[in-house]
Amino acid sequence: TAMRGAPSRTRANASGVVPDTITVRPAPGREGLWRLELAYVGREVVTPRGTVHAAGDTVPFAFERFEPAGSWEVAFYAWSDSTADPHLHPEAFARVLEGAPLMVRTRRAFDFQWYAPGIEGLPRERWAARARADVDLGPGTYSLRTISDDGIRVWVDGRLVIDAFEPHGSRVDYAPLEPGRHLLEVVYYQLGGWTEARVEVVRGAARSPGSAAPHE
Repeated sequence: TAMRGAPSRTRANASGVVPDTITVRPAPGREGLWRLELAYVGREVVTPRGTVHAAGDTVPFAFERFEPAGSWEVAFYAWSDSTADPHLHPEAFARVLEGAPLMVRTRRAFDFQWYAPGIEGLPRERWAARARADVDLGPGTYSLRTISDDGIRVWVDGRLVIDAFEPHGSRVDYAPLEPGRHLLEVVYYQLGGWTEARVEVVRGAARSPGSAAPHE
């Protein structure tokens, strides 16, 4: 593996045999914004998209962390039975969100993934989260990406841009996002089983639903 450069300090062999360890130490203020570019040179390889590279070809690949500065304010709610099901009884669910939350937390990212809740006091099923965050994006092309199971809605500056509120298994949705300062608002609910909820800003134009990077 050969390193092609990155806007951060790294410690690893410039070339060698996998596995190896690369430690990235971003400069102060760059913790959420760095990119590590690498290249593979060796035997014939087929990429996950089916592209064949002959032995000896230089095959670039990269790891990137893009996380605009800021934080999420997240309020958590719960209800006791199916009479407040968000999909079947939206009026009752709206009243749940108008009530007092179980708790309010400030988080660096809106990112939840578990079978058993990782937050003390949150039930395993029939809970919801209402969240908001401000982001300020410089010039460029961006997309808003959600990964969700069961239901999610996202607004940008008061406009609904992702509406995946029917119960569903893990899915990925995108919406274009213009540069500048924006208010992001989210409503997510979990009926039962696997919890998966992630909202993030990614570089590039909006893409079709598909597999996304692992959670934290």
